[in-house]
Order: sequence, then structure tokens, then C-alpha cells
Amino acid sequence: NVGDAFVMAEDGQLMLNKRPFQIKGVNYYPRESAWHRFLPEADLEEMALELDLIAQANVNTVRIFLWYEPLFVCEPEDAVPNAAAFAKLDAIITLLAERDIKIIVALKDLPDLIVRPLYTDWARYDAQTTYIVRRYQAEAAILAWDLRNEGDLDYGARDPNEATYSQEEVLDWLAHTSDLVQDNAPHHLVTAGWWGDPTVTERYVDILSFHH
Repeated sequence: NVGDAFVMAEDGQLMLNKRPFQIKGVNYYPRESAWHRFLPEADLEEMALELDLIAQANVNTVRIFLWYEPLFVCEPEDAVPNAAAFAKLDAIITLLAERDIKIIVALKDLPDLIVRPLYTDWARYDAQTTYIVRRYQAEAAILAWDLRNEGDLDYGARDPNEATYSQEEVLDWLAHTSDLVQDNAPHHLVTAGWWGDPTVTERYVDILSFHH
């Protein structure tokens, strides 16, 4: 059964190969190439050593962050892939899979919220998201796609004075993107790493996620 190789959500429990799977995870960037430097500058040999240490610590899941800019050339709606960047991402996923480390892939950490705002011009980015999740739809090392890192901050979850969008706008985008990802990567789970109360995301995700 192909599905057995993927982490599944069944009756409030994560399952892998028909057995309960408990996430023991960390956020991860290579120590010398964090944030926007991740894909352009990450050294695979150094990452292999770091991932060996992570595996030795009995961590079974890492959460990595993808910035779309280094992954594509041209306009977002064209979604022309940067071959070198995706080759490196392929290699990183292989390093993790070889160590039996599952991956939560955060797709939108610091998106454009001003020039072509994510929540009001979201269709512009659909082609890029579709390309990414389709490319890896058969990759069992991927546990889940994390659709947005702390999107609730954009509607003022921490401070109402910091709200730049309404909760409705953010959740409408989340609903749309969740459908898009699930249609194109049906074996993978979906989550959204909220800063605060994640229950508003429950209709759109398989795993509730909040940042304590």
C-alpha cells in the first residue's frame, strides 16, 4: 500500500505504516545559511553533518522554510523553476529521507504583503505553489505542508494594532491554498503554524499547529 509510507491522520492520531507516529521535531536551517540564504548558500556536506547530529538526538521531524524567490525565475504566475535551486532542494530532501527524518515544509514564511499582497492577490502565487507540491507529491519523507508561518499575526492575533488584514481575508486565502495543496499532493498532510489560537484553521488543515 503506497499510502502506508506516508504519515496519515486517523481518528486524531498520526499514523505511519499502521503504527502511531509521534513527532519529535525542530525548526531547521543550516547554521551558516539561515532564512533567505538557505537555498542559495546551503552547503550539502555541512548539512549532512548537522543532520547526522539531529538524527543522533532522536529527532524524527524537521520543519524547513521555503522562500519562493530563489526557487523561480520570471513572474510568480509563470512559475518558471530555477533548476539549480530545485536540484539543491531535491538533494536536501534526500539527505533527510536517508536519515528517516520526516519534513514539514513551510511554504509562506515572509511573503509579499505590500506590493502584490498575498491575501488580496493570492491567485498570482498559485502556479508556484502548485509546481512545488506537485514536484514532491510522491515524496514520503514529507509529512506536511505548512501553508503559512504565523499568518494570524497578519490579522492582529498578538496586537490588534498590528493587523494589516482581516481574519476573513487570511482564512479565505488559507481555505483556497489548502484545497490547492490537497488537490495536487493528496498523500501529504496540511497544517498552518499559527502564533496563537489555531482552532480557526481547523476546517482547512489536518494538524492544528501553534507556536508556544
